[in-house]
Amino acid sequence: FFFSCEEKAGRDCVLFELCHHFACLTCLNNYARTNIHQQLKCFQCAQSLYLSEIRRMFNDDRLLIQYQEHLLELSQNLIWCPRC
Repeated sequence: FFFSCEEKAGRDCVLFELCHHFACLTCLNNYARTNIHQQLKCFQCAQSLYLSEIRRMFNDDRLLIQYQEHLLELSQNLIWCPRC
């Protein structure tokens, strides 16, 4: 994905807690949109991300829900309740 070369304030960036890599929210949103049908990981080292970090990457709640639904479909351990 493409990185922005602009200076950004810290509040406009995400620092991944486990690996300490970071990027601005604009670049991370582009990354999330491009990879919405894959499990999102750190773009630099493929470290797993916390849900709170993934939530910040999406600037559209509908896309976040679409991403979460896709992850549920990929899960081998979950099934949809037929009574809902």
